[in-house]
Amino acid sequence: MNKCHFLGRVKSIEFREATPDSGQCIQFLLEVEEFRKEKNGNKVRELNYFDMEAWGTAASALNTYIEDDTSVAVEAIARSDGNQTWFRITTFKILHRDNV
Repeated sequence: MNKCHFLGRVKSIEFREATPDSGQCIQFLLEVEEFRKEKNGNKVRELNYFDMEAWGTAASALNTYIEDDTSVAVEAIARSDGNQTWFRITTFKILHRDNV
């Protein structure tokens, strides 16, 4: 089964309008925090960035409601072309927007 779940903050949004050959598409980076302890006991915060994309009505809804730093929960499927891996969003929930 190819299903991934992420909680993170939206970064670097790019929206492309629909064309006759393809639907609307939105792409962004999802910043995900990871906390771990070092051997000496210090807690370390690391940020990981994942390429996300959504198409069609999901792209339209995301374009309407998200902006940089919006907190979201997404379910996605992993895609790869051999050189790069990205995640295609299947469902999402907006958790927090700073400017609302």
